Amino acid sequence: ESNAQDPQVILPNYMLAASNCDGTTSFYDLCCPNQCEGHKSHLERALAAAPAGQRLAALKAAVEAKLLGRVVPDDLSKQLDAIAQDNNGDIPLHGLDFARWLHAAMPRDCPRPAADDFHGEGGAVPDAGTEYQATAKV
Repeated sequence: ESNAQDPQVILPNYMLAASNCDGTTSFYDLCCPNQCEGHKSHLERALAAAPAGQRLAALKAAVEAKLLGRVVPDDLSKQLDAIAQDNNGDIPLHGLDFARWLHAAMPRDCPRPAADDFHGEGGAVPDAGTEYQATAKV
């Protein structure tokens, strides 16, 4: 839909497109690195090092470090608080809500997630070791 008061242009997200891959076979894809995965790895390490009651603050500090010292805007901070509240104080790093949040926080590095990719346990990306076969029905 279009709104003359709020014009918008929707651009397709080519960051994870097949054109960024070379040597694709039925067994593997050889693709350009996804910078967002590197960010998630950094955030996982920050959460692992944080005491249980300080994980949300540690996550925000780690995101601010990735944002090169810029403070997480209030609206994004509130969204992160809501994600934690909806998940009993935890932040599911591999879930759809956090992927959407990362896209909002770092749109140049983290592609807009597709809901179809998050059909694993708890709405997360399926775990390769335990859920892939069930999800892929193999």
